[in-house]
Amino acid sequence: MGQIRLDINGPKNPNTVGRDIFVFFLFNDGIVIPYGSQKYSDYLIAQNPEYYANANITSMYWLTTEKADDKCATDDSSARGAMCAARVLEEDAMNY
Repeated sequence: MGQIRLDINGPKNPNTVGRDIFVFFLFNDGIVIPYGSQKYSDYLIAQNPEYYANANITSMYWLTTEKADDKCATDDSSARGAMCAARVLEEDAMNY
């Protein structure tokens, strides 16, 4: 499994995760899923339910996660936009 960061405008600014850089995961079975999507959350939990139960994580979905640093940003902080690819694809727009 690996992380893919897609910069949609190359070296031009703002170079901010959630604004022009979006995060996806590539899994060993060839599936590519936007980080923070419901499908991502379901996939991880299904692959390793004991780990996520022990870690007390019930969701890795951008809308319901308790991990505030992962939620799609509503500000300009690049550290908070990791799950924005999922939000943009789900809402079919940048509504933040």
